[in-house]
Amino acid sequence: MEETLKDIKSAIERSGFPLEHYIGLVLKQHGWQIITNRNYIDDVKGVEREIDILAYKLYSDKTENIDYVTTLIISCKKNDRQKWCFLSRDIDANDCNINFTPFHYCTSDERLSYMTDNHLDVILDRYKKHRTVKCLYTFNNKIVFAYQQLTEASTPNERTQKGNIFTVKNDDIYSSISTTIKAISNEKKGRLEAYDYSEKQRYYTFHAISVFEGEMYEAYFDSNSAVDIKPITNIKYLNRHIVDGVDDFYIVHFINREIFDYRLKIFDYMHEENVRTMPQYIPAFYKDIFEDRDKTHIFERPCSLDICYYIELLANCGTHRIPTQSPLSMLRYTLKNGVLELGINDSYYHNDEMLNELNSNEALRKEVGALLQEYYRYSGEFVFTKGLRLF
Repeated sequence: MEETLKDIKSAIERSGFPLEHYIGLVLKQHGWQIITNRNYIDDVKGVEREIDILAYKLYSDKTENIDYVTTLIISCKKNDRQKWCFLSRDIDANDCNINFTPFHYCTSDERLSYMTDNHLDVILDRYKKHRTVKCLYTFNNKIVFAYQQLTEASTPNERTQKGNIFTVKNDDIYSSISTTIKAISNEKKGRLEAYDYSEKQRYYTFHAISVFEGEMYEAYFDSNSAVDIKPITNIKYLNRHIVDGVDDFYIVHFINREIFDYRLKIFDYMHEENVRTMPQYIPAFYKDIFEDRDKTHIFERPCSLDICYYIELLANCGTHRIPTQSPLSMLRYTLKNGVLELGINDSYYHNDEMLNELNSNEALRKEVGALLQEYYRYSGEFVFTKGLRLF
């Protein structure tokens, strides 16, 4: 029995589970929450796959009622016999076919979605100016174009036929890449479907990491095809994949187990920078909001429906009754000379008498003013006007 227990212990120690356990402990020491062995559905084969570790840090902005979540998707691989080699060459920074700074996020908040999509260059520039975080989004004049797993010969016959070290299939490296980026794609969709965001919004960013317990090398090919090989402890792999029908770029951060604790500090800083950067875009969203049709449109329908509700409510009851028999549906918002014009799209209201009724009703103006503050953070003057039917 004792010998059996020793054999079981030895088998477990040779597996990847001690590495996963160690990485989980380090993450917790740095304040990350972890979820282990998280499943997702492979978009190609339709079967269930597993990612080793999903780690996240969350900052809750109680003023805006938004959670900001920095997420790490981590693959853990161990192989005592194999060596991972990454082939690199000089980077062509002007290659228009490559996105060197892929940014993966998802959010339930339409304001943050708009600001991220329209100000991504500004966001990335801020990250690239951070003395620590910048290494996540910059390349030191070289880029990986291929990778190769290698193994040592274990028998004299193998050494004779294949050499002391020879190439083998790249299954482990490929798996660590495909599982992390497919998990990111799955998480981006799943996070928005998993929760009820009626009370609190969320903003997620995602990073792919492959931790390898084993030897890592870089083989640099210069302009004359000469090869320089050196041992490394970390490297970025920029790749392009079609996942779930979407063609996109991804960066996978390959990190050796021995320096994971040290390299994790960079992602700690990344989360801190997310917390400093992204909440600033909420007040920035409202700046000159009526001068940007796309921003105005985000709240146009819900705000219009609420305003129309009060118009119809006051039209049918109460001491502030408005004489109307026609339902409203949508308003047009236009800022002119410092006054917000609420253009009514129903021709029934396109006469001076009806517009005067709306503009002079104090109860209605109080409710409309509160709605404009709620949706657009606008507290200035407003007036009902004739509008055009847009829908």
